Amino acid sequence: VVQKGCCCRGDAGAVHIACLVQLATHTTESTGGFNAWEWCPTCNEIYTGGARTAMADAWLARTEAREDELELFYAQGCQSRVLALSGQYTEAATLSEAVYEGKKRLLGEWSLGTVNEAIELSHAYGLLGRHAEAEAIQTRVLQHTREKHGDNALATVRVMRSLAGTLCSLGRDAESEKLQRHTLDVQTQHLGEDHPETLYCAGNLGVAYSRQSKYTEALAIYERIHAASKRVNGPDHPDTLDYGRALADSYIDLERYTEAQALLESVLALYSRKFPDEHPSVQKGWTALARAQVCSGEYTKAEPLYRKVLAIQQKRLPKDHPHLFPTLLCIADCLHFQRQHAAAEDVTREALAGLHRAFDHDHSHIFAAQVILDEILIAQGKFEAAAADLRVLHPKMQASVGPQFVYTVHAAWALGDVESLLGNHPAAIELLEETHRTEIAARGPAAIMTLRIASVLGAALARGGRKEEGVALLERTIAQQRKRLLPNHVDIWRTVERLKEFDVPPKS
Repeated sequence: VVQKGCCCRGDAGAVHIACLVQLATHTTESTGGFNAWEWCPTCNEIYTGGARTAMADAWLARTEAREDELELFYAQGCQSRVLALSGQYTEAATLSEAVYEGKKRLLGEWSLGTVNEAIELSHAYGLLGRHAEAEAIQTRVLQHTREKHGDNALATVRVMRSLAGTLCSLGRDAESEKLQRHTLDVQTQHLGEDHPETLYCAGNLGVAYSRQSKYTEALAIYERIHAASKRVNGPDHPDTLDYGRALADSYIDLERYTEAQALLESVLALYSRKFPDEHPSVQKGWTALARAQVCSGEYTKAEPLYRKVLAIQQKRLPKDHPHLFPTLLCIADCLHFQRQHAAAEDVTREALAGLHRAFDHDHSHIFAAQVILDEILIAQGKFEAAAADLRVLHPKMQASVGPQFVYTVHAAWALGDVESLLGNHPAAIELLEETHRTEIAARGPAAIMTLRIASVLGAALARGGRKEEGVALLERTIAQQRKRLLPNHVDIWRTVERLKEFDVPPKS
């Protein structure tokens, strides 16, 4: 079987699968190692796409025929990772559980192979949103690794890196940041600041910063690793392009949309020379560009781009693959912002149903989808339904993914808005004032998110008997929004509608 575009992270080309299988078989029989079944010997990177699936299938067939129980467990572990990549998260976790128990029986609980499989199992649980179970595994492995190797060994910090990612998913961002900092320090000490693993760790620290609204610190990280990769690997290396995309995302967080779009267009031009449209990096680039367009108020540009990504995903991925549903939510947002609320509700409900099928437990994507749906319900005047959900959802999100998670903030101001619309003014104003203060501290008084909350707060104050104060806040807000946003931005027309509610014509 000839497989196109199999290796080198999507570069054009083809390989003969039978040759790769023959090489991997020879390597296993001569050295006893199994890496050749998953790693390309030419580019020293993990196989991708169809080649990875074909190699995993061939390895599993070989081990089943030979009845080598230990190698079978390693081959099944590889198969589990392939299942996860195809979105079959439950099947991947079930197989990883069996592999872990098998390795523990044959090799012992604390052998390297068993420990590595324990971490793989924790990752499988994380994909299912079972973060507490993932944390329990990682904490136990980390305790053992610390006792055996110490805090500053590479083996230890690699476990820390996994745990930090889980803590991030649990909304414990400060704890995650602390582990990411230590991991980066140790990686730098052992491998140097420009080593690929060090740059990857720095990128993870940037994510931790971003999740805590430390956007300036995140920007500094992304600027450094992008420059380092450009210097070490070259301007068109896949890692350099990926870090460029991450840097553009950081620009978006800081509301530097023009710079973000310019950088993303440059990155996408280079992606197109190396990768087909179906490559995940290209799709991530399009998604980032569409996000910048949405934030700028260019919804009619963003929607077709999101739909282009969705069409490719639907062609490549199984029907219920979890990667489909965030893209659907982005399309729903575009429809909502273009005031196509009924269509937006239909798309959001479709995405939410798919997410519930994909994940067994509460997951950040499910929370995000539910908040988006509640905002759409409010826009359609379905206040009671939105309020009933948000009263349960907001405290649940605070406990699960943390108060600084962007959709927890969305849930807070949506709940304040709907409580105000229902006449529950004291509760609405208290919640919105607290949320507004928090966002001023995190992002600054003129940030777009802060202004969005100020608009909702102004309306709540006016409805709650403090009309003069509320209208004054709305007028200050619309003036700042018009300086920052395009005329058709959703935030502007929402503030205009709120001013009209109190018979105040917005000043031009």
